[in-house]
Amino acid sequence: MGDFFKPWRRRMGLLTLVMACLLGAEWGRSVTTFDQLRWSTEHSLHTCVSTGGHLLWNSHFMERPLTPEFRRVSFWLHGDAKNQPIDYLENTNIVWELRFGTFIIGKSTMRIYGITTRYVVAIPYWLIVLPLTLLSAYLLLSKPRPAKKAETSPATAI
Repeated sequence: MGDFFKPWRRRMGLLTLVMACLLGAEWGRSVTTFDQLRWSTEHSLHTCVSTGGHLLWNSHFMERPLTPEFRRVSFWLHGDAKNQPIDYLENTNIVWELRFGTFIIGKSTMRIYGITTRYVVAIPYWLIVLPLTLLSAYLLLSKPRPAKKAETSPATAI
């Protein structure tokens, strides 16, 4: 069994399988639970939201620096998914630049702390979990190539 994980492909396959399992568990959790992670820098505010089978990334880039009160330490919120609508997807101020099924990228401009540019990316979990699962299956189940033997040339053999 120890020889099975010797090639780097098998190690990477195990790593991608673990990532797929963790994201799959969060996908199932997002159906009933709303999770939000928020952090900020001097000129930006970032939010990562997991709800309704989607992973949403919301970034605000401000023209002026945020006040210290507004720049909070990173924090985590969670609650019932039914009480947290996905207003990112229904906001009329957002211009959707790319729409491929439920994978969408949008951008809007608003006035909060000067001119603020807001970027929104909504990725359904299945679009992450299924390719990771297929990649891990390929890396774990494919036969490793035989190692090339170093051939000695007649010039170096002497």
